[in-house]
Amino acid sequence: MDEMTFAESWGLAAAGVWGLLWGSFLNVVIHRLPAGASLLHPASHCPSCGTPLKAWHNIPVLSWAILGRKCGFCGTPISVRYPLVEGVTGLFAMAIWTLVIRTDGGALLREVGVGALVGPALLLFAFVAALIAITFIDLDLQIIPHKITLPFILSGPAAALWLEPITGLTWATSIIGAIAGGAIIWILIEAYFRLRGREGLGGGDFMMLAMLGSWLGVECLVFILLAASLQGLLAAAVFFALPKTAPPAAELDEEDEDSFRYFAIPFGPFLALAGLEWLFFQPWILEVIYGLYGLEGP
Repeated sequence: MDEMTFAESWGLAAAGVWGLLWGSFLNVVIHRLPAGASLLHPASHCPSCGTPLKAWHNIPVLSWAILGRKCGFCGTPISVRYPLVEGVTGLFAMAIWTLVIRTDGGALLREVGVGALVGPALLLFAFVAALIAITFIDLDLQIIPHKITLPFILSGPAAALWLEPITGLTWATSIIGAIAGGAIIWILIEAYFRLRGREGLGGGDFMMLAMLGSWLGVECLVFILLAASLQGLLAAAVFFALPKTAPPAAELDEEDEDSFRYFAIPFGPFLALAGLEWLFFQPWILEVIYGLYGLEGP
Protein backbone atom coordinates (compact mmCIF):
# COMPACT_ATOMS: atom_id res chain seq x y z
CA MET A 1 0.00 0.00 0.00
CA ASP A 2 1.61 3.29 -1.10
CA GLU A 3 1.54 6.47 0.95
CA MET A 4 -1.33 7.97 -1.01
CA THR A 5 -3.56 4.91 -0.69
CA PHE A 6 -2.79 4.70 3.00
CA ALA A 7 -3.63 8.38 3.49
CA GLU A 8 -6.92 8.05 1.64
CA SER A 9 -8.19 4.91 3.36
CA TRP A 10 -6.82 4.97 6.88
CA GLY A 11 -6.80 8.77 6.96
CA LEU A 12 -10.48 8.78 6.09
CA ALA A 13 -11.26 6.35 8.91
CA ALA A 14 -9.20 8.39 11.36
CA ALA A 15 -10.99 11.55 10.28
CA GLY A 16 -14.36 9.92 10.93
CA VAL A 17 -13.39 8.87 14.46
CA TRP A 18 -11.89 12.32 15.09
CA GLY A 19 -15.12 13.96 13.99
CA LEU A 20 -17.30 11.69 16.14
CA LEU A 21 -15.25 12.46 19.24
CA TRP A 22 -15.37 16.19 18.66
CA GLY A 23 -19.05 15.95 17.82
CA SER A 24 -19.58 14.74 21.37
CA PHE A 25 -17.79 17.86 22.62
CA LEU A 26 -19.88 20.06 20.31
CA ASN A 27 -22.97 18.85 22.17
CA VAL A 28 -21.41 20.29 25.32
CA VAL A 29 -20.65 23.57 23.51
CA ILE A 30 -24.20 23.84 22.15
CA HIS A 31 -25.69 23.23 25.60
CA ARG A 32 -23.33 25.20 27.83
CA LEU A 33 -21.81 28.08 25.81
CA PRO A 34 -25.00 30.17 25.48
CA ALA A 35 -25.58 29.81 29.23
CA GLY A 36 -22.08 31.04 30.01
CA ALA A 37 -21.19 27.75 31.74
CA SER A 38 -17.74 26.15 31.69
CA LEU A 39 -17.13 23.76 28.82
CA LEU A 40 -14.81 21.61 30.94
CA HIS A 41 -16.32 21.51 34.43
CA PRO A 42 -18.27 19.69 35.64
CA ALA A 43 -17.65 16.50 33.66
CA SER A 44 -20.37 15.14 31.38
CA HIS A 45 -23.49 14.29 33.32
CA CYS A 46 -27.17 13.60 32.79
CA PRO A 47 -28.99 16.97 32.57
CA SER A 48 -32.00 15.44 34.34
CA CYS A 49 -30.57 13.54 37.33
CA GLY A 50 -27.11 15.12 37.35
CA THR A 51 -25.29 11.78 37.64
CA PRO A 52 -21.77 11.85 36.09
CA LEU A 53 -21.61 9.63 33.02
CA LYS A 54 -19.32 6.64 32.84
CA ALA A 55 -16.79 6.36 30.01
CA TRP A 56 -18.90 3.86 28.07
CA HIS A 57 -21.89 6.22 28.30
CA ASN A 58 -19.93 8.71 26.19
CA ILE A 59 -19.16 6.62 23.11
CA PRO A 60 -20.45 8.78 20.22
CA VAL A 61 -23.68 7.50 18.63
CA LEU A 62 -23.22 3.94 19.95
CA SER A 63 -23.94 4.76 23.60
CA TRP A 64 -27.21 6.42 22.63
CA ALA A 65 -28.29 3.29 20.76
CA ILE A 66 -27.02 0.79 23.35
CA LEU A 67 -28.73 2.63 26.21
CA GLY A 68 -32.02 2.53 24.35
CA ARG A 69 -32.07 6.31 23.76
CA LYS A 70 -32.37 7.07 27.48
CA CYS A 71 -30.19 7.86 30.49
CA GLY A 72 -28.59 4.74 31.97
CA PHE A 73 -29.31 6.00 35.50
CA CYS A 74 -32.70 7.70 35.61
CA GLY A 75 -34.23 6.47 32.35
CA THR A 76 -34.95 9.98 31.02
CA PRO A 77 -35.18 9.95 27.19
CA ILE A 78 -32.11 11.35 25.42
CA SER A 79 -32.81 13.60 22.45
CA VAL A 80 -31.83 12.35 19.00
CA ARG A 81 -30.02 15.70 18.73
CA TYR A 82 -26.98 14.23 20.49
CA PRO A 83 -26.14 11.39 18.08
CA LEU A 84 -27.19 13.62 15.17
CA VAL A 85 -24.57 16.24 16.04
CA GLU A 86 -21.95 13.54 16.55
CA GLY A 87 -22.76 11.76 13.31
CA VAL A 88 -22.90 14.94 11.24
CA THR A 89 -19.56 16.09 12.64
CA GLY A 90 -17.99 12.72 11.83
CA LEU A 91 -19.27 12.83 8.26
CA PHE A 92 -18.00 16.37 7.73
CA ALA A 93 -14.58 15.40 9.10
CA MET A 94 -14.39 12.67 6.47
CA ALA A 95 -15.62 15.06 3.76
CA ILE A 96 -12.94 17.59 4.73
CA TRP A 97 -10.17 15.00 4.51
CA THR A 98 -11.45 13.93 1.09
CA LEU A 99 -11.60 17.56 -0.04
CA VAL A 100 -8.08 18.30 1.15
CA ILE A 101 -6.40 15.20 -0.24
CA ARG A 102 -8.03 15.35 -3.68
CA THR A 103 -7.54 19.02 -4.52
CA ASP A 104 -4.78 20.25 -6.79
CA GLY A 105 -3.33 21.96 -3.73
CA GLY A 106 -3.39 18.64 -1.89
CA ALA A 107 -1.35 17.11 -4.71
CA LEU A 108 1.23 19.88 -4.31
CA LEU A 109 1.40 19.41 -0.55
CA ARG A 110 1.89 15.66 -0.97
CA GLU A 111 5.22 16.44 -2.61
CA VAL A 112 6.31 17.63 0.82
CA GLY A 113 4.62 14.66 2.50
CA VAL A 114 1.11 13.53 3.35
CA GLY A 115 1.61 14.99 6.82
CA ALA A 116 1.48 18.45 5.23
CA LEU A 117 -2.23 17.86 4.59
CA VAL A 118 -3.06 17.46 8.28
CA GLY A 119 -2.72 21.15 9.15
CA PRO A 120 -5.18 22.43 6.51
CA ALA A 121 -7.59 19.58 7.33
CA LEU A 122 -7.57 20.45 11.04
CA LEU A 123 -8.12 24.14 10.32
CA LEU A 124 -11.05 23.45 8.01
CA PHE A 125 -12.47 21.00 10.55
CA ALA A 126 -12.37 23.67 13.28
CA PHE A 127 -14.18 26.08 10.94
CA VAL A 128 -16.87 23.55 10.02
CA ALA A 129 -17.29 22.47 13.65
CA ALA A 130 -17.92 26.12 14.55
CA LEU A 131 -20.61 26.31 11.85
CA ILE A 132 -22.28 23.17 13.25
CA ALA A 133 -22.30 24.62 16.78
CA ILE A 134 -23.68 27.94 15.52
CA THR A 135 -26.41 26.17 13.57
CA PHE A 136 -27.81 24.26 16.52
CA ILE A 137 -27.45 27.17 18.97
CA ASP A 138 -29.29 29.47 16.58
CA LEU A 139 -32.02 26.88 16.02
CA ASP A 140 -32.50 26.59 19.78
CA LEU A 141 -32.18 30.20 20.93
CA GLN A 142 -32.02 32.38 17.79
CA ILE A 143 -28.64 33.75 18.83
CA ILE A 144 -25.19 33.45 17.27
CA PRO A 145 -22.55 33.74 20.03
CA HIS A 146 -19.78 36.24 19.39
CA LYS A 147 -17.55 33.89 21.42
CA ILE A 148 -17.56 31.63 18.37
CA THR A 149 -17.62 34.07 15.47
CA LEU A 150 -15.11 36.66 16.69
CA PRO A 151 -12.12 34.30 17.07
CA PHE A 152 -12.73 32.96 13.56
CA ILE A 153 -13.04 36.46 12.09
CA LEU A 154 -9.66 37.36 13.58
CA SER A 155 -7.93 34.07 12.75
CA GLY A 156 -8.96 33.88 9.08
CA PRO A 157 -5.96 35.79 7.66
CA ALA A 158 -3.53 33.59 9.63
CA ALA A 159 -5.35 30.42 8.56
CA ALA A 160 -4.99 31.54 4.94
CA LEU A 161 -1.25 30.83 5.17
CA TRP A 162 -2.06 27.09 5.36
CA LEU A 163 -5.31 27.04 3.39
CA GLU A 164 -4.24 28.86 0.22
CA PRO A 165 -3.12 25.67 -1.60
CA ILE A 166 -6.43 23.97 -0.78
CA THR A 167 -9.09 26.70 -0.98
CA GLY A 168 -7.27 29.56 -2.71
CA LEU A 169 -7.78 31.80 0.34
CA THR A 170 -5.10 34.46 0.83
CA TRP A 171 -4.59 36.79 3.75
CA ALA A 172 -5.73 39.70 1.55
CA THR A 173 -8.97 38.05 0.36
CA SER A 174 -9.59 36.97 3.96
CA ILE A 175 -9.32 40.50 5.34
CA ILE A 176 -11.40 41.97 2.52
CA GLY A 177 -13.96 39.17 2.94
CA ALA A 178 -14.31 39.82 6.66
CA ILE A 179 -14.78 43.56 6.18
CA ALA A 180 -17.11 43.21 3.20
CA GLY A 181 -19.16 40.44 4.84
CA GLY A 182 -19.76 42.49 7.96
CA ALA A 183 -20.50 45.63 5.95
CA ILE A 184 -23.07 43.93 3.70
CA ILE A 185 -25.11 42.56 6.59
CA TRP A 186 -24.81 45.83 8.53
CA ILE A 187 -26.21 47.74 5.54
CA LEU A 188 -29.09 45.26 5.19
CA ILE A 189 -29.87 45.48 8.91
CA GLU A 190 -29.91 49.27 8.83
CA ALA A 191 -31.93 49.45 5.61
CA TYR A 192 -34.57 47.01 6.85
CA PHE A 193 -34.88 48.78 10.21
CA ARG A 194 -35.32 52.18 8.58
CA LEU A 195 -37.88 50.87 6.10
CA ARG A 196 -39.88 48.60 8.41
CA GLY A 197 -39.18 50.02 11.86
CA ARG A 198 -38.21 46.59 13.19
CA GLU A 199 -35.19 44.33 13.09
CA GLY A 200 -35.01 41.79 10.28
CA LEU A 201 -31.53 40.41 10.99
CA GLY A 202 -29.54 40.37 14.18
CA GLY A 203 -26.00 41.36 15.10
CA GLY A 204 -25.05 37.69 15.15
CA ASP A 205 -25.76 37.45 11.41
CA PHE A 206 -23.49 40.47 10.87
CA MET A 207 -20.64 38.70 12.69
CA MET A 208 -21.29 35.35 11.04
CA LEU A 209 -21.05 36.66 7.47
CA ALA A 210 -17.82 38.40 8.44
CA MET A 211 -16.58 35.03 9.75
CA LEU A 212 -17.53 33.31 6.49
CA GLY A 213 -15.82 36.03 4.46
CA SER A 214 -12.71 35.73 6.61
CA TRP A 215 -12.38 31.96 6.07
CA LEU A 216 -13.79 31.58 2.55
CA GLY A 217 -12.73 34.86 0.97
CA VAL A 218 -14.57 37.82 -0.47
CA GLU A 219 -15.58 35.93 -3.63
CA CYS A 220 -18.03 33.75 -1.70
CA LEU A 221 -20.19 36.51 -0.24
CA VAL A 222 -22.67 37.12 -3.04
CA PHE A 223 -23.32 33.41 -3.46
CA ILE A 224 -23.71 32.84 0.29
CA LEU A 225 -26.20 35.68 0.68
CA LEU A 226 -28.27 34.58 -2.30
CA ALA A 227 -28.18 30.86 -1.48
CA ALA A 228 -28.90 31.42 2.21
CA SER A 229 -31.80 33.75 1.42
CA LEU A 230 -33.38 31.40 -1.12
CA GLN A 231 -32.97 28.32 1.07
CA GLY A 232 -34.23 30.23 4.10
CA LEU A 233 -37.25 31.44 2.16
CA LEU A 234 -38.02 27.89 1.05
CA ALA A 235 -37.74 26.62 4.63
CA ALA A 236 -39.93 29.47 5.88
CA ALA A 237 -42.60 28.58 3.31
CA VAL A 238 -42.56 24.95 4.48
CA PHE A 239 -42.73 25.84 8.17
CA PHE A 240 -45.37 28.51 7.54
CA ALA A 241 -47.54 25.80 6.04
CA LEU A 242 -47.13 23.92 9.32
CA PRO A 243 -47.61 26.72 11.88
CA LYS A 244 -47.74 24.39 14.87
CA THR A 245 -44.12 23.38 14.32
CA ALA A 246 -42.80 26.94 14.29
CA PRO A 247 -44.24 29.78 16.41
CA PRO A 248 -44.65 33.23 14.88
CA ALA A 249 -42.15 35.95 15.57
CA ALA A 250 -42.21 37.37 19.08
CA GLU A 251 -43.79 40.71 19.95
CA LEU A 252 -46.08 40.92 16.93
CA ASP A 253 -49.58 42.31 16.98
CA GLU A 254 -52.25 39.61 16.94
CA GLU A 255 -53.36 40.49 13.43
CA ASP A 256 -49.79 40.10 12.17
CA GLU A 257 -49.18 36.65 13.59
CA ASP A 258 -50.36 34.80 10.49
CA SER A 259 -48.56 37.08 8.07
CA PHE A 260 -45.73 35.48 6.10
CA ARG A 261 -43.99 38.85 6.05
CA TYR A 262 -43.36 38.63 9.79
CA PHE A 263 -42.62 34.93 10.01
CA ALA A 264 -39.28 34.50 11.84
CA ILE A 265 -36.76 31.73 11.42
CA PRO A 266 -33.07 31.86 12.38
CA PHE A 267 -30.86 32.88 9.47
CA GLY A 268 -27.60 31.48 10.87
CA PRO A 269 -28.24 27.86 9.83
CA PHE A 270 -28.81 28.96 6.23
CA LEU A 271 -25.66 31.10 6.19
CA ALA A 272 -23.81 28.03 7.50
CA LEU A 273 -25.38 25.79 4.86
CA ALA A 274 -24.46 28.18 2.05
CA GLY A 275 -20.93 28.50 3.42
CA LEU A 276 -20.54 24.71 3.44
CA GLU A 277 -21.88 24.52 -0.10
CA TRP A 278 -19.25 27.02 -1.19
CA LEU A 279 -16.45 25.21 0.65
CA PHE A 280 -17.19 21.79 -0.85
CA PHE A 281 -18.63 22.71 -4.24
CA GLN A 282 -16.91 25.97 -5.16
CA PRO A 283 -15.52 24.77 -8.53
CA TRP A 284 -18.95 23.57 -9.70
CA ILE A 285 -20.68 26.71 -8.39
CA LEU A 286 -18.26 28.95 -10.27
CA GLU A 287 -18.61 26.82 -13.38
CA VAL A 288 -22.39 27.29 -13.28
CA ILE A 289 -22.13 31.04 -12.62
CA TYR A 290 -19.62 31.63 -15.41
CA GLY A 291 -21.64 29.40 -17.71
CA LEU A 292 -24.79 31.45 -17.15
CA TYR A 293 -22.99 34.55 -18.36
CA GLY A 294 -21.12 32.83 -21.16
CA LEU A 295 -17.78 33.61 -19.57
CA GLU A 296 -14.65 31.52 -19.40
CA GLY A 297 -14.19 29.96 -15.97
CA PRO A 298 -11.45 31.09 -13.57
